[in-house]
Amino acid sequence: MKNLIYAFVLTFLLFSCDDEDKDPILNASEEELVNTVENSVWRISLFIEDGKDETSDYSGITFNFLPAGKIEAFNGGQLMEEGTWKTLRDDGKLEFWITFTQNEILEEISDDWYVLSMTATKIEMEDDNDQFIDKLTLQKK
Repeated sequence: MKNLIYAFVLTFLLFSCDDEDKDPILNASEEELVNTVENSVWRISLFIEDGKDETSDYSGITFNFLPAGKIEAFNGGQLMEEGTWKTLRDDGKLEFWITFTQNEILEEISDDWYVLSMTATKIEMEDDNDQFIDKLTLQKK
């Protein structure tokens, strides 16, 4: 009888989980994210797109997040492109939007990223598409 009860409870727990349980939850505010990135230089320490680790494509590239939603990307001290960034909360999730339109490598990270975790020196994000969960981690330089 005990085994039957355990089996029932286990079955209930397994089937009661849904995709909502996998949604990123972060208690940080938009203002905290802005204050963390603004006027700071960051680099990509992890970028996975469509299941493939593409972090090495961003070796040597740094990002300067400026006020008023401007972002500059540099490679070896040379300006690659100026883009935009913004933060917002959508359905209770903190989003970090990064947009570049001129450089193919930088366009790859242009997306609306869900912030999973954030410290003063590291921001971990993800974006889900139809087949994969893309990941982007920024590390303060």
